[in-house]
Amino acid sequence: MGHPGQAKRFANVAQPLWHTLASVIPAMVVGERHGALAAGSLLAGAIAVDGDHLVDWALNGGREDYTRRIVVPAHGWDIVVACVIASRTNSVPAAFRPLALAFAAGLACHLTLDHMVNRPETILGYVFTWRIWNGFDRLRCGWLPASEWTRSYRTSQRAAPTETLIATLVGLAILMAGRERRP
Repeated sequence: MGHPGQAKRFANVAQPLWHTLASVIPAMVVGERHGALAAGSLLAGAIAVDGDHLVDWALNGGREDYTRRIVVPAHGWDIVVACVIASRTNSVPAAFRPLALAFAAGLACHLTLDHMVNRPETILGYVFTWRIWNGFDRLRCGWLPASEWTRSYRTSQRAAPTETLIATLVGLAILMAGRERRP
């Protein structure tokens, strides 16, 4: 995890507990309608998506270091949009459409919570294609310099109940907006 000071410097992140809480109700809703596999897809988008931090860890020699670049390839609103489109496209097999929508809703829960807790300067900080376009450079991608971010948001591992509720509502909104219309 790097040196001891580094763990504190980047500790103001949305913790797995809050991501889990934000996704419980949307997972229950999609599970009731489409089954356990869809609920699992939603939970993958809401919780397991943080596994993509391993990419940054590997690129930084086994250290959690976001001082220069931010890759996190699965953290992107563009991925949410692509999954919603896939859920509505006839070229995607019907069995996979609810899974795509569920993943989109879970990822939307995750990104909403991350955005409100991690506070990039712009929503584009959580658009993967924007990060690619800007070479994953922290500043060009819309994030304050690490030292300035730490100084501004030094509350570490804080409780996030309000943000969690908002993230839950965003996930539910994605599910409701993407649901199939019955004749």
